[in-house]
Amino acid sequence: MLRKLKKISENSRKFSSRKQLKPVGFESPNAVYRSSLSSSFSGLLVLAAERMIPTSAMSDQAANKANADNTNNSSSPVSYADSVTEAPPLVTESTMLPEPFESAEAIAPEPTRWQGLAIGAFLVSGPVFLEAPLVRTYPITALTLTLGWLGLAWWCDRQDQRKWWGDILFGFSLSWFAGAVYWGWFRWDPILHLPLESLGLPIALGCLWMGRGRLGSWFYLGSLLGTAVTDAYFWSVDLIPYWERVMQVDPSAIAPILTDALIQMNTLSGFGRAVVCASTLLIAGGVALRSRQVAAWVFAGAVLNTLAVDGLFWLTAMLGKM
Repeated sequence: MLRKLKKISENSRKFSSRKQLKPVGFESPNAVYRSSLSSSFSGLLVLAAERMIPTSAMSDQAANKANADNTNNSSSPVSYADSVTEAPPLVTESTMLPEPFESAEAIAPEPTRWQGLAIGAFLVSGPVFLEAPLVRTYPITALTLTLGWLGLAWWCDRQDQRKWWGDILFGFSLSWFAGAVYWGWFRWDPILHLPLESLGLPIALGCLWMGRGRLGSWFYLGSLLGTAVTDAYFWSVDLIPYWERVMQVDPSAIAPILTDALIQMNTLSGFGRAVVCASTLLIAGGVALRSRQVAAWVFAGAVLNTLAVDGLFWLTAMLGKM
């Protein structure tokens, strides 16, 4: 019995002598590897989340979890974060989107509303004071000038600083072309005046439908409205016979015909119809001036100056009679 106890005691001493004590703070390489792997894996998860969604859109739960993992891993003597001195910049949604292009040269300037009003009023006088005398003597030349206006409009449209000039000159070329066609070859037939002046109407409406050429299209529409109201007055007061006679005689013989036309106009009926037509143009121009759009002011300039040109012709005829 004593021998067995002695043998057990010797075996226990040998077993205890083989056991090696680890120094404090020592960890096996496997433990360090597992700690580094855990730290790198959690870092990759955070990096992937920040790449897929903006940083501001991370949930509080994911952020707290990432902070907890970093706190636990910081207690290890060897960690993945210690070997990285500076993290690369993150690619988030805000950095992937292009910055807004705000170059002042890329945005074509636009005239002010008062400039649009003045330009619309000035250009509507062109077919009256410039084209009418030219087309009576040189109709082909007047018609060919349409290509010149279109070329000038194209040249202005190619330049950012003059782009709006190209827009409005395109509408002016439509009005010039229609006037050249009528006054050059069909001026003896008043019934064809408005249909031929409307040749550019489908083009203007098509441009507005596509969102292009707004200034020129509204200029043409304003000029066409003034023409339509003026023709309505001529038909309502029965001035069409005088129109036909004026187109058939020499310019030197026009004065007596205008005198007879003024007699027809200076009646109560003629005065009342003149007030109605003038009020129509004034209302149309006034409604357009209430808008903040430059195109509306171009339209108003064309409409209101048509009324001014008609009034100037009436005043000239009155002074000639006197």
